[in-house]
Amino acid sequence: MRSGAAPFALLAAALAAGAAAGWAQEGAGPGEEGPRPVRLAYRFQRLAGRTATYSIEHEQRVLQRVQGRRADDKGGGEVVSWARQTTEQAFEASGEGAAGRVDVTPRRVEARVEGGGATARYDSATAGPQSAPDAFSTLAARVGKTVSLDVTALGEVTGVRGVKATERAAYLRTFVALPDRPLALGRGWERLEREPMAPFGTIAFLFRYALAEVTPGQDGAPDRYRVEATIRARLEDTVQGGTTQVELTSQDGRGRLVLDADGLLLESEIESHLELTIRSAAGEQVQRVRSRTLQRLLEVRPTKP
Repeated sequence: MRSGAAPFALLAAALAAGAAAGWAQEGAGPGEEGPRPVRLAYRFQRLAGRTATYSIEHEQRVLQRVQGRRADDKGGGEVVSWARQTTEQAFEASGEGAAGRVDVTPRRVEARVEGGGATARYDSATAGPQSAPDAFSTLAARVGKTVSLDVTALGEVTGVRGVKATERAAYLRTFVALPDRPLALGRGWERLEREPMAPFGTIAFLFRYALAEVTPGQDGAPDRYRVEATIRARLEDTVQGGTTQVELTSQDGRGRLVLDADGLLLESEIESHLELTIRSAAGEQVQRVRSRTLQRLLEVRPTKP
């Protein structure tokens, strides 16, 4: 069951990252022009010297149904995985224009996997990374290890240090990619991203963001911006003429995020649903993935007391 669910875990992870990652494309969401357009940006000169602690919680449910060529050849089941990661982000201005440096340090990972009538649990506060379930071994191995990111004012990660070259791609989506122009209320931007799904082809995700609400800051606090997001996906470059056919039979995703005027992420939430059907000479597989990711700001403190 683990190998069958692997492609879907990749897709769900990409969907979950969609509301809080990527680089912006030109585009606009529905709505009317507001009186005061705002420019979203990471203002590292203001964030410098502060460390933000986040809770990032992700739950994924993978339901698999297998139908063989014989009427009695049926199988499948549901696998539920849950993880909560406590992570620190320390901000510094780079001294080169508006760019900055962010040191990312995971402090704790809690995880649970249920499937096949068994449950596996893990908590890095009480066990070493060698005890983590396979699905979370990479997260567990990163606890306590700092990775430094070079980030532009629009959220593009231009440098990754402190991690193997093969793992750097995962950090390119750490920040929400912001548009390069001011936005009026109700307007937005788009992002198109492609993910390989070997051996079946490529899945393309279209993320649409829209500025939904502006809340003025109180008592000297910065303004807050709420952004709504929707996600659509399609399969591309699928193998034709072979014995295996893959079809994306159902998909939807949406979420929200709240930033302040300095670019500090206050909270984000994304929910997604995906159904993929794989037909081959051996029979038919249908897998349904539902995932939810919630990121919350726990505290902000001076990096150096």
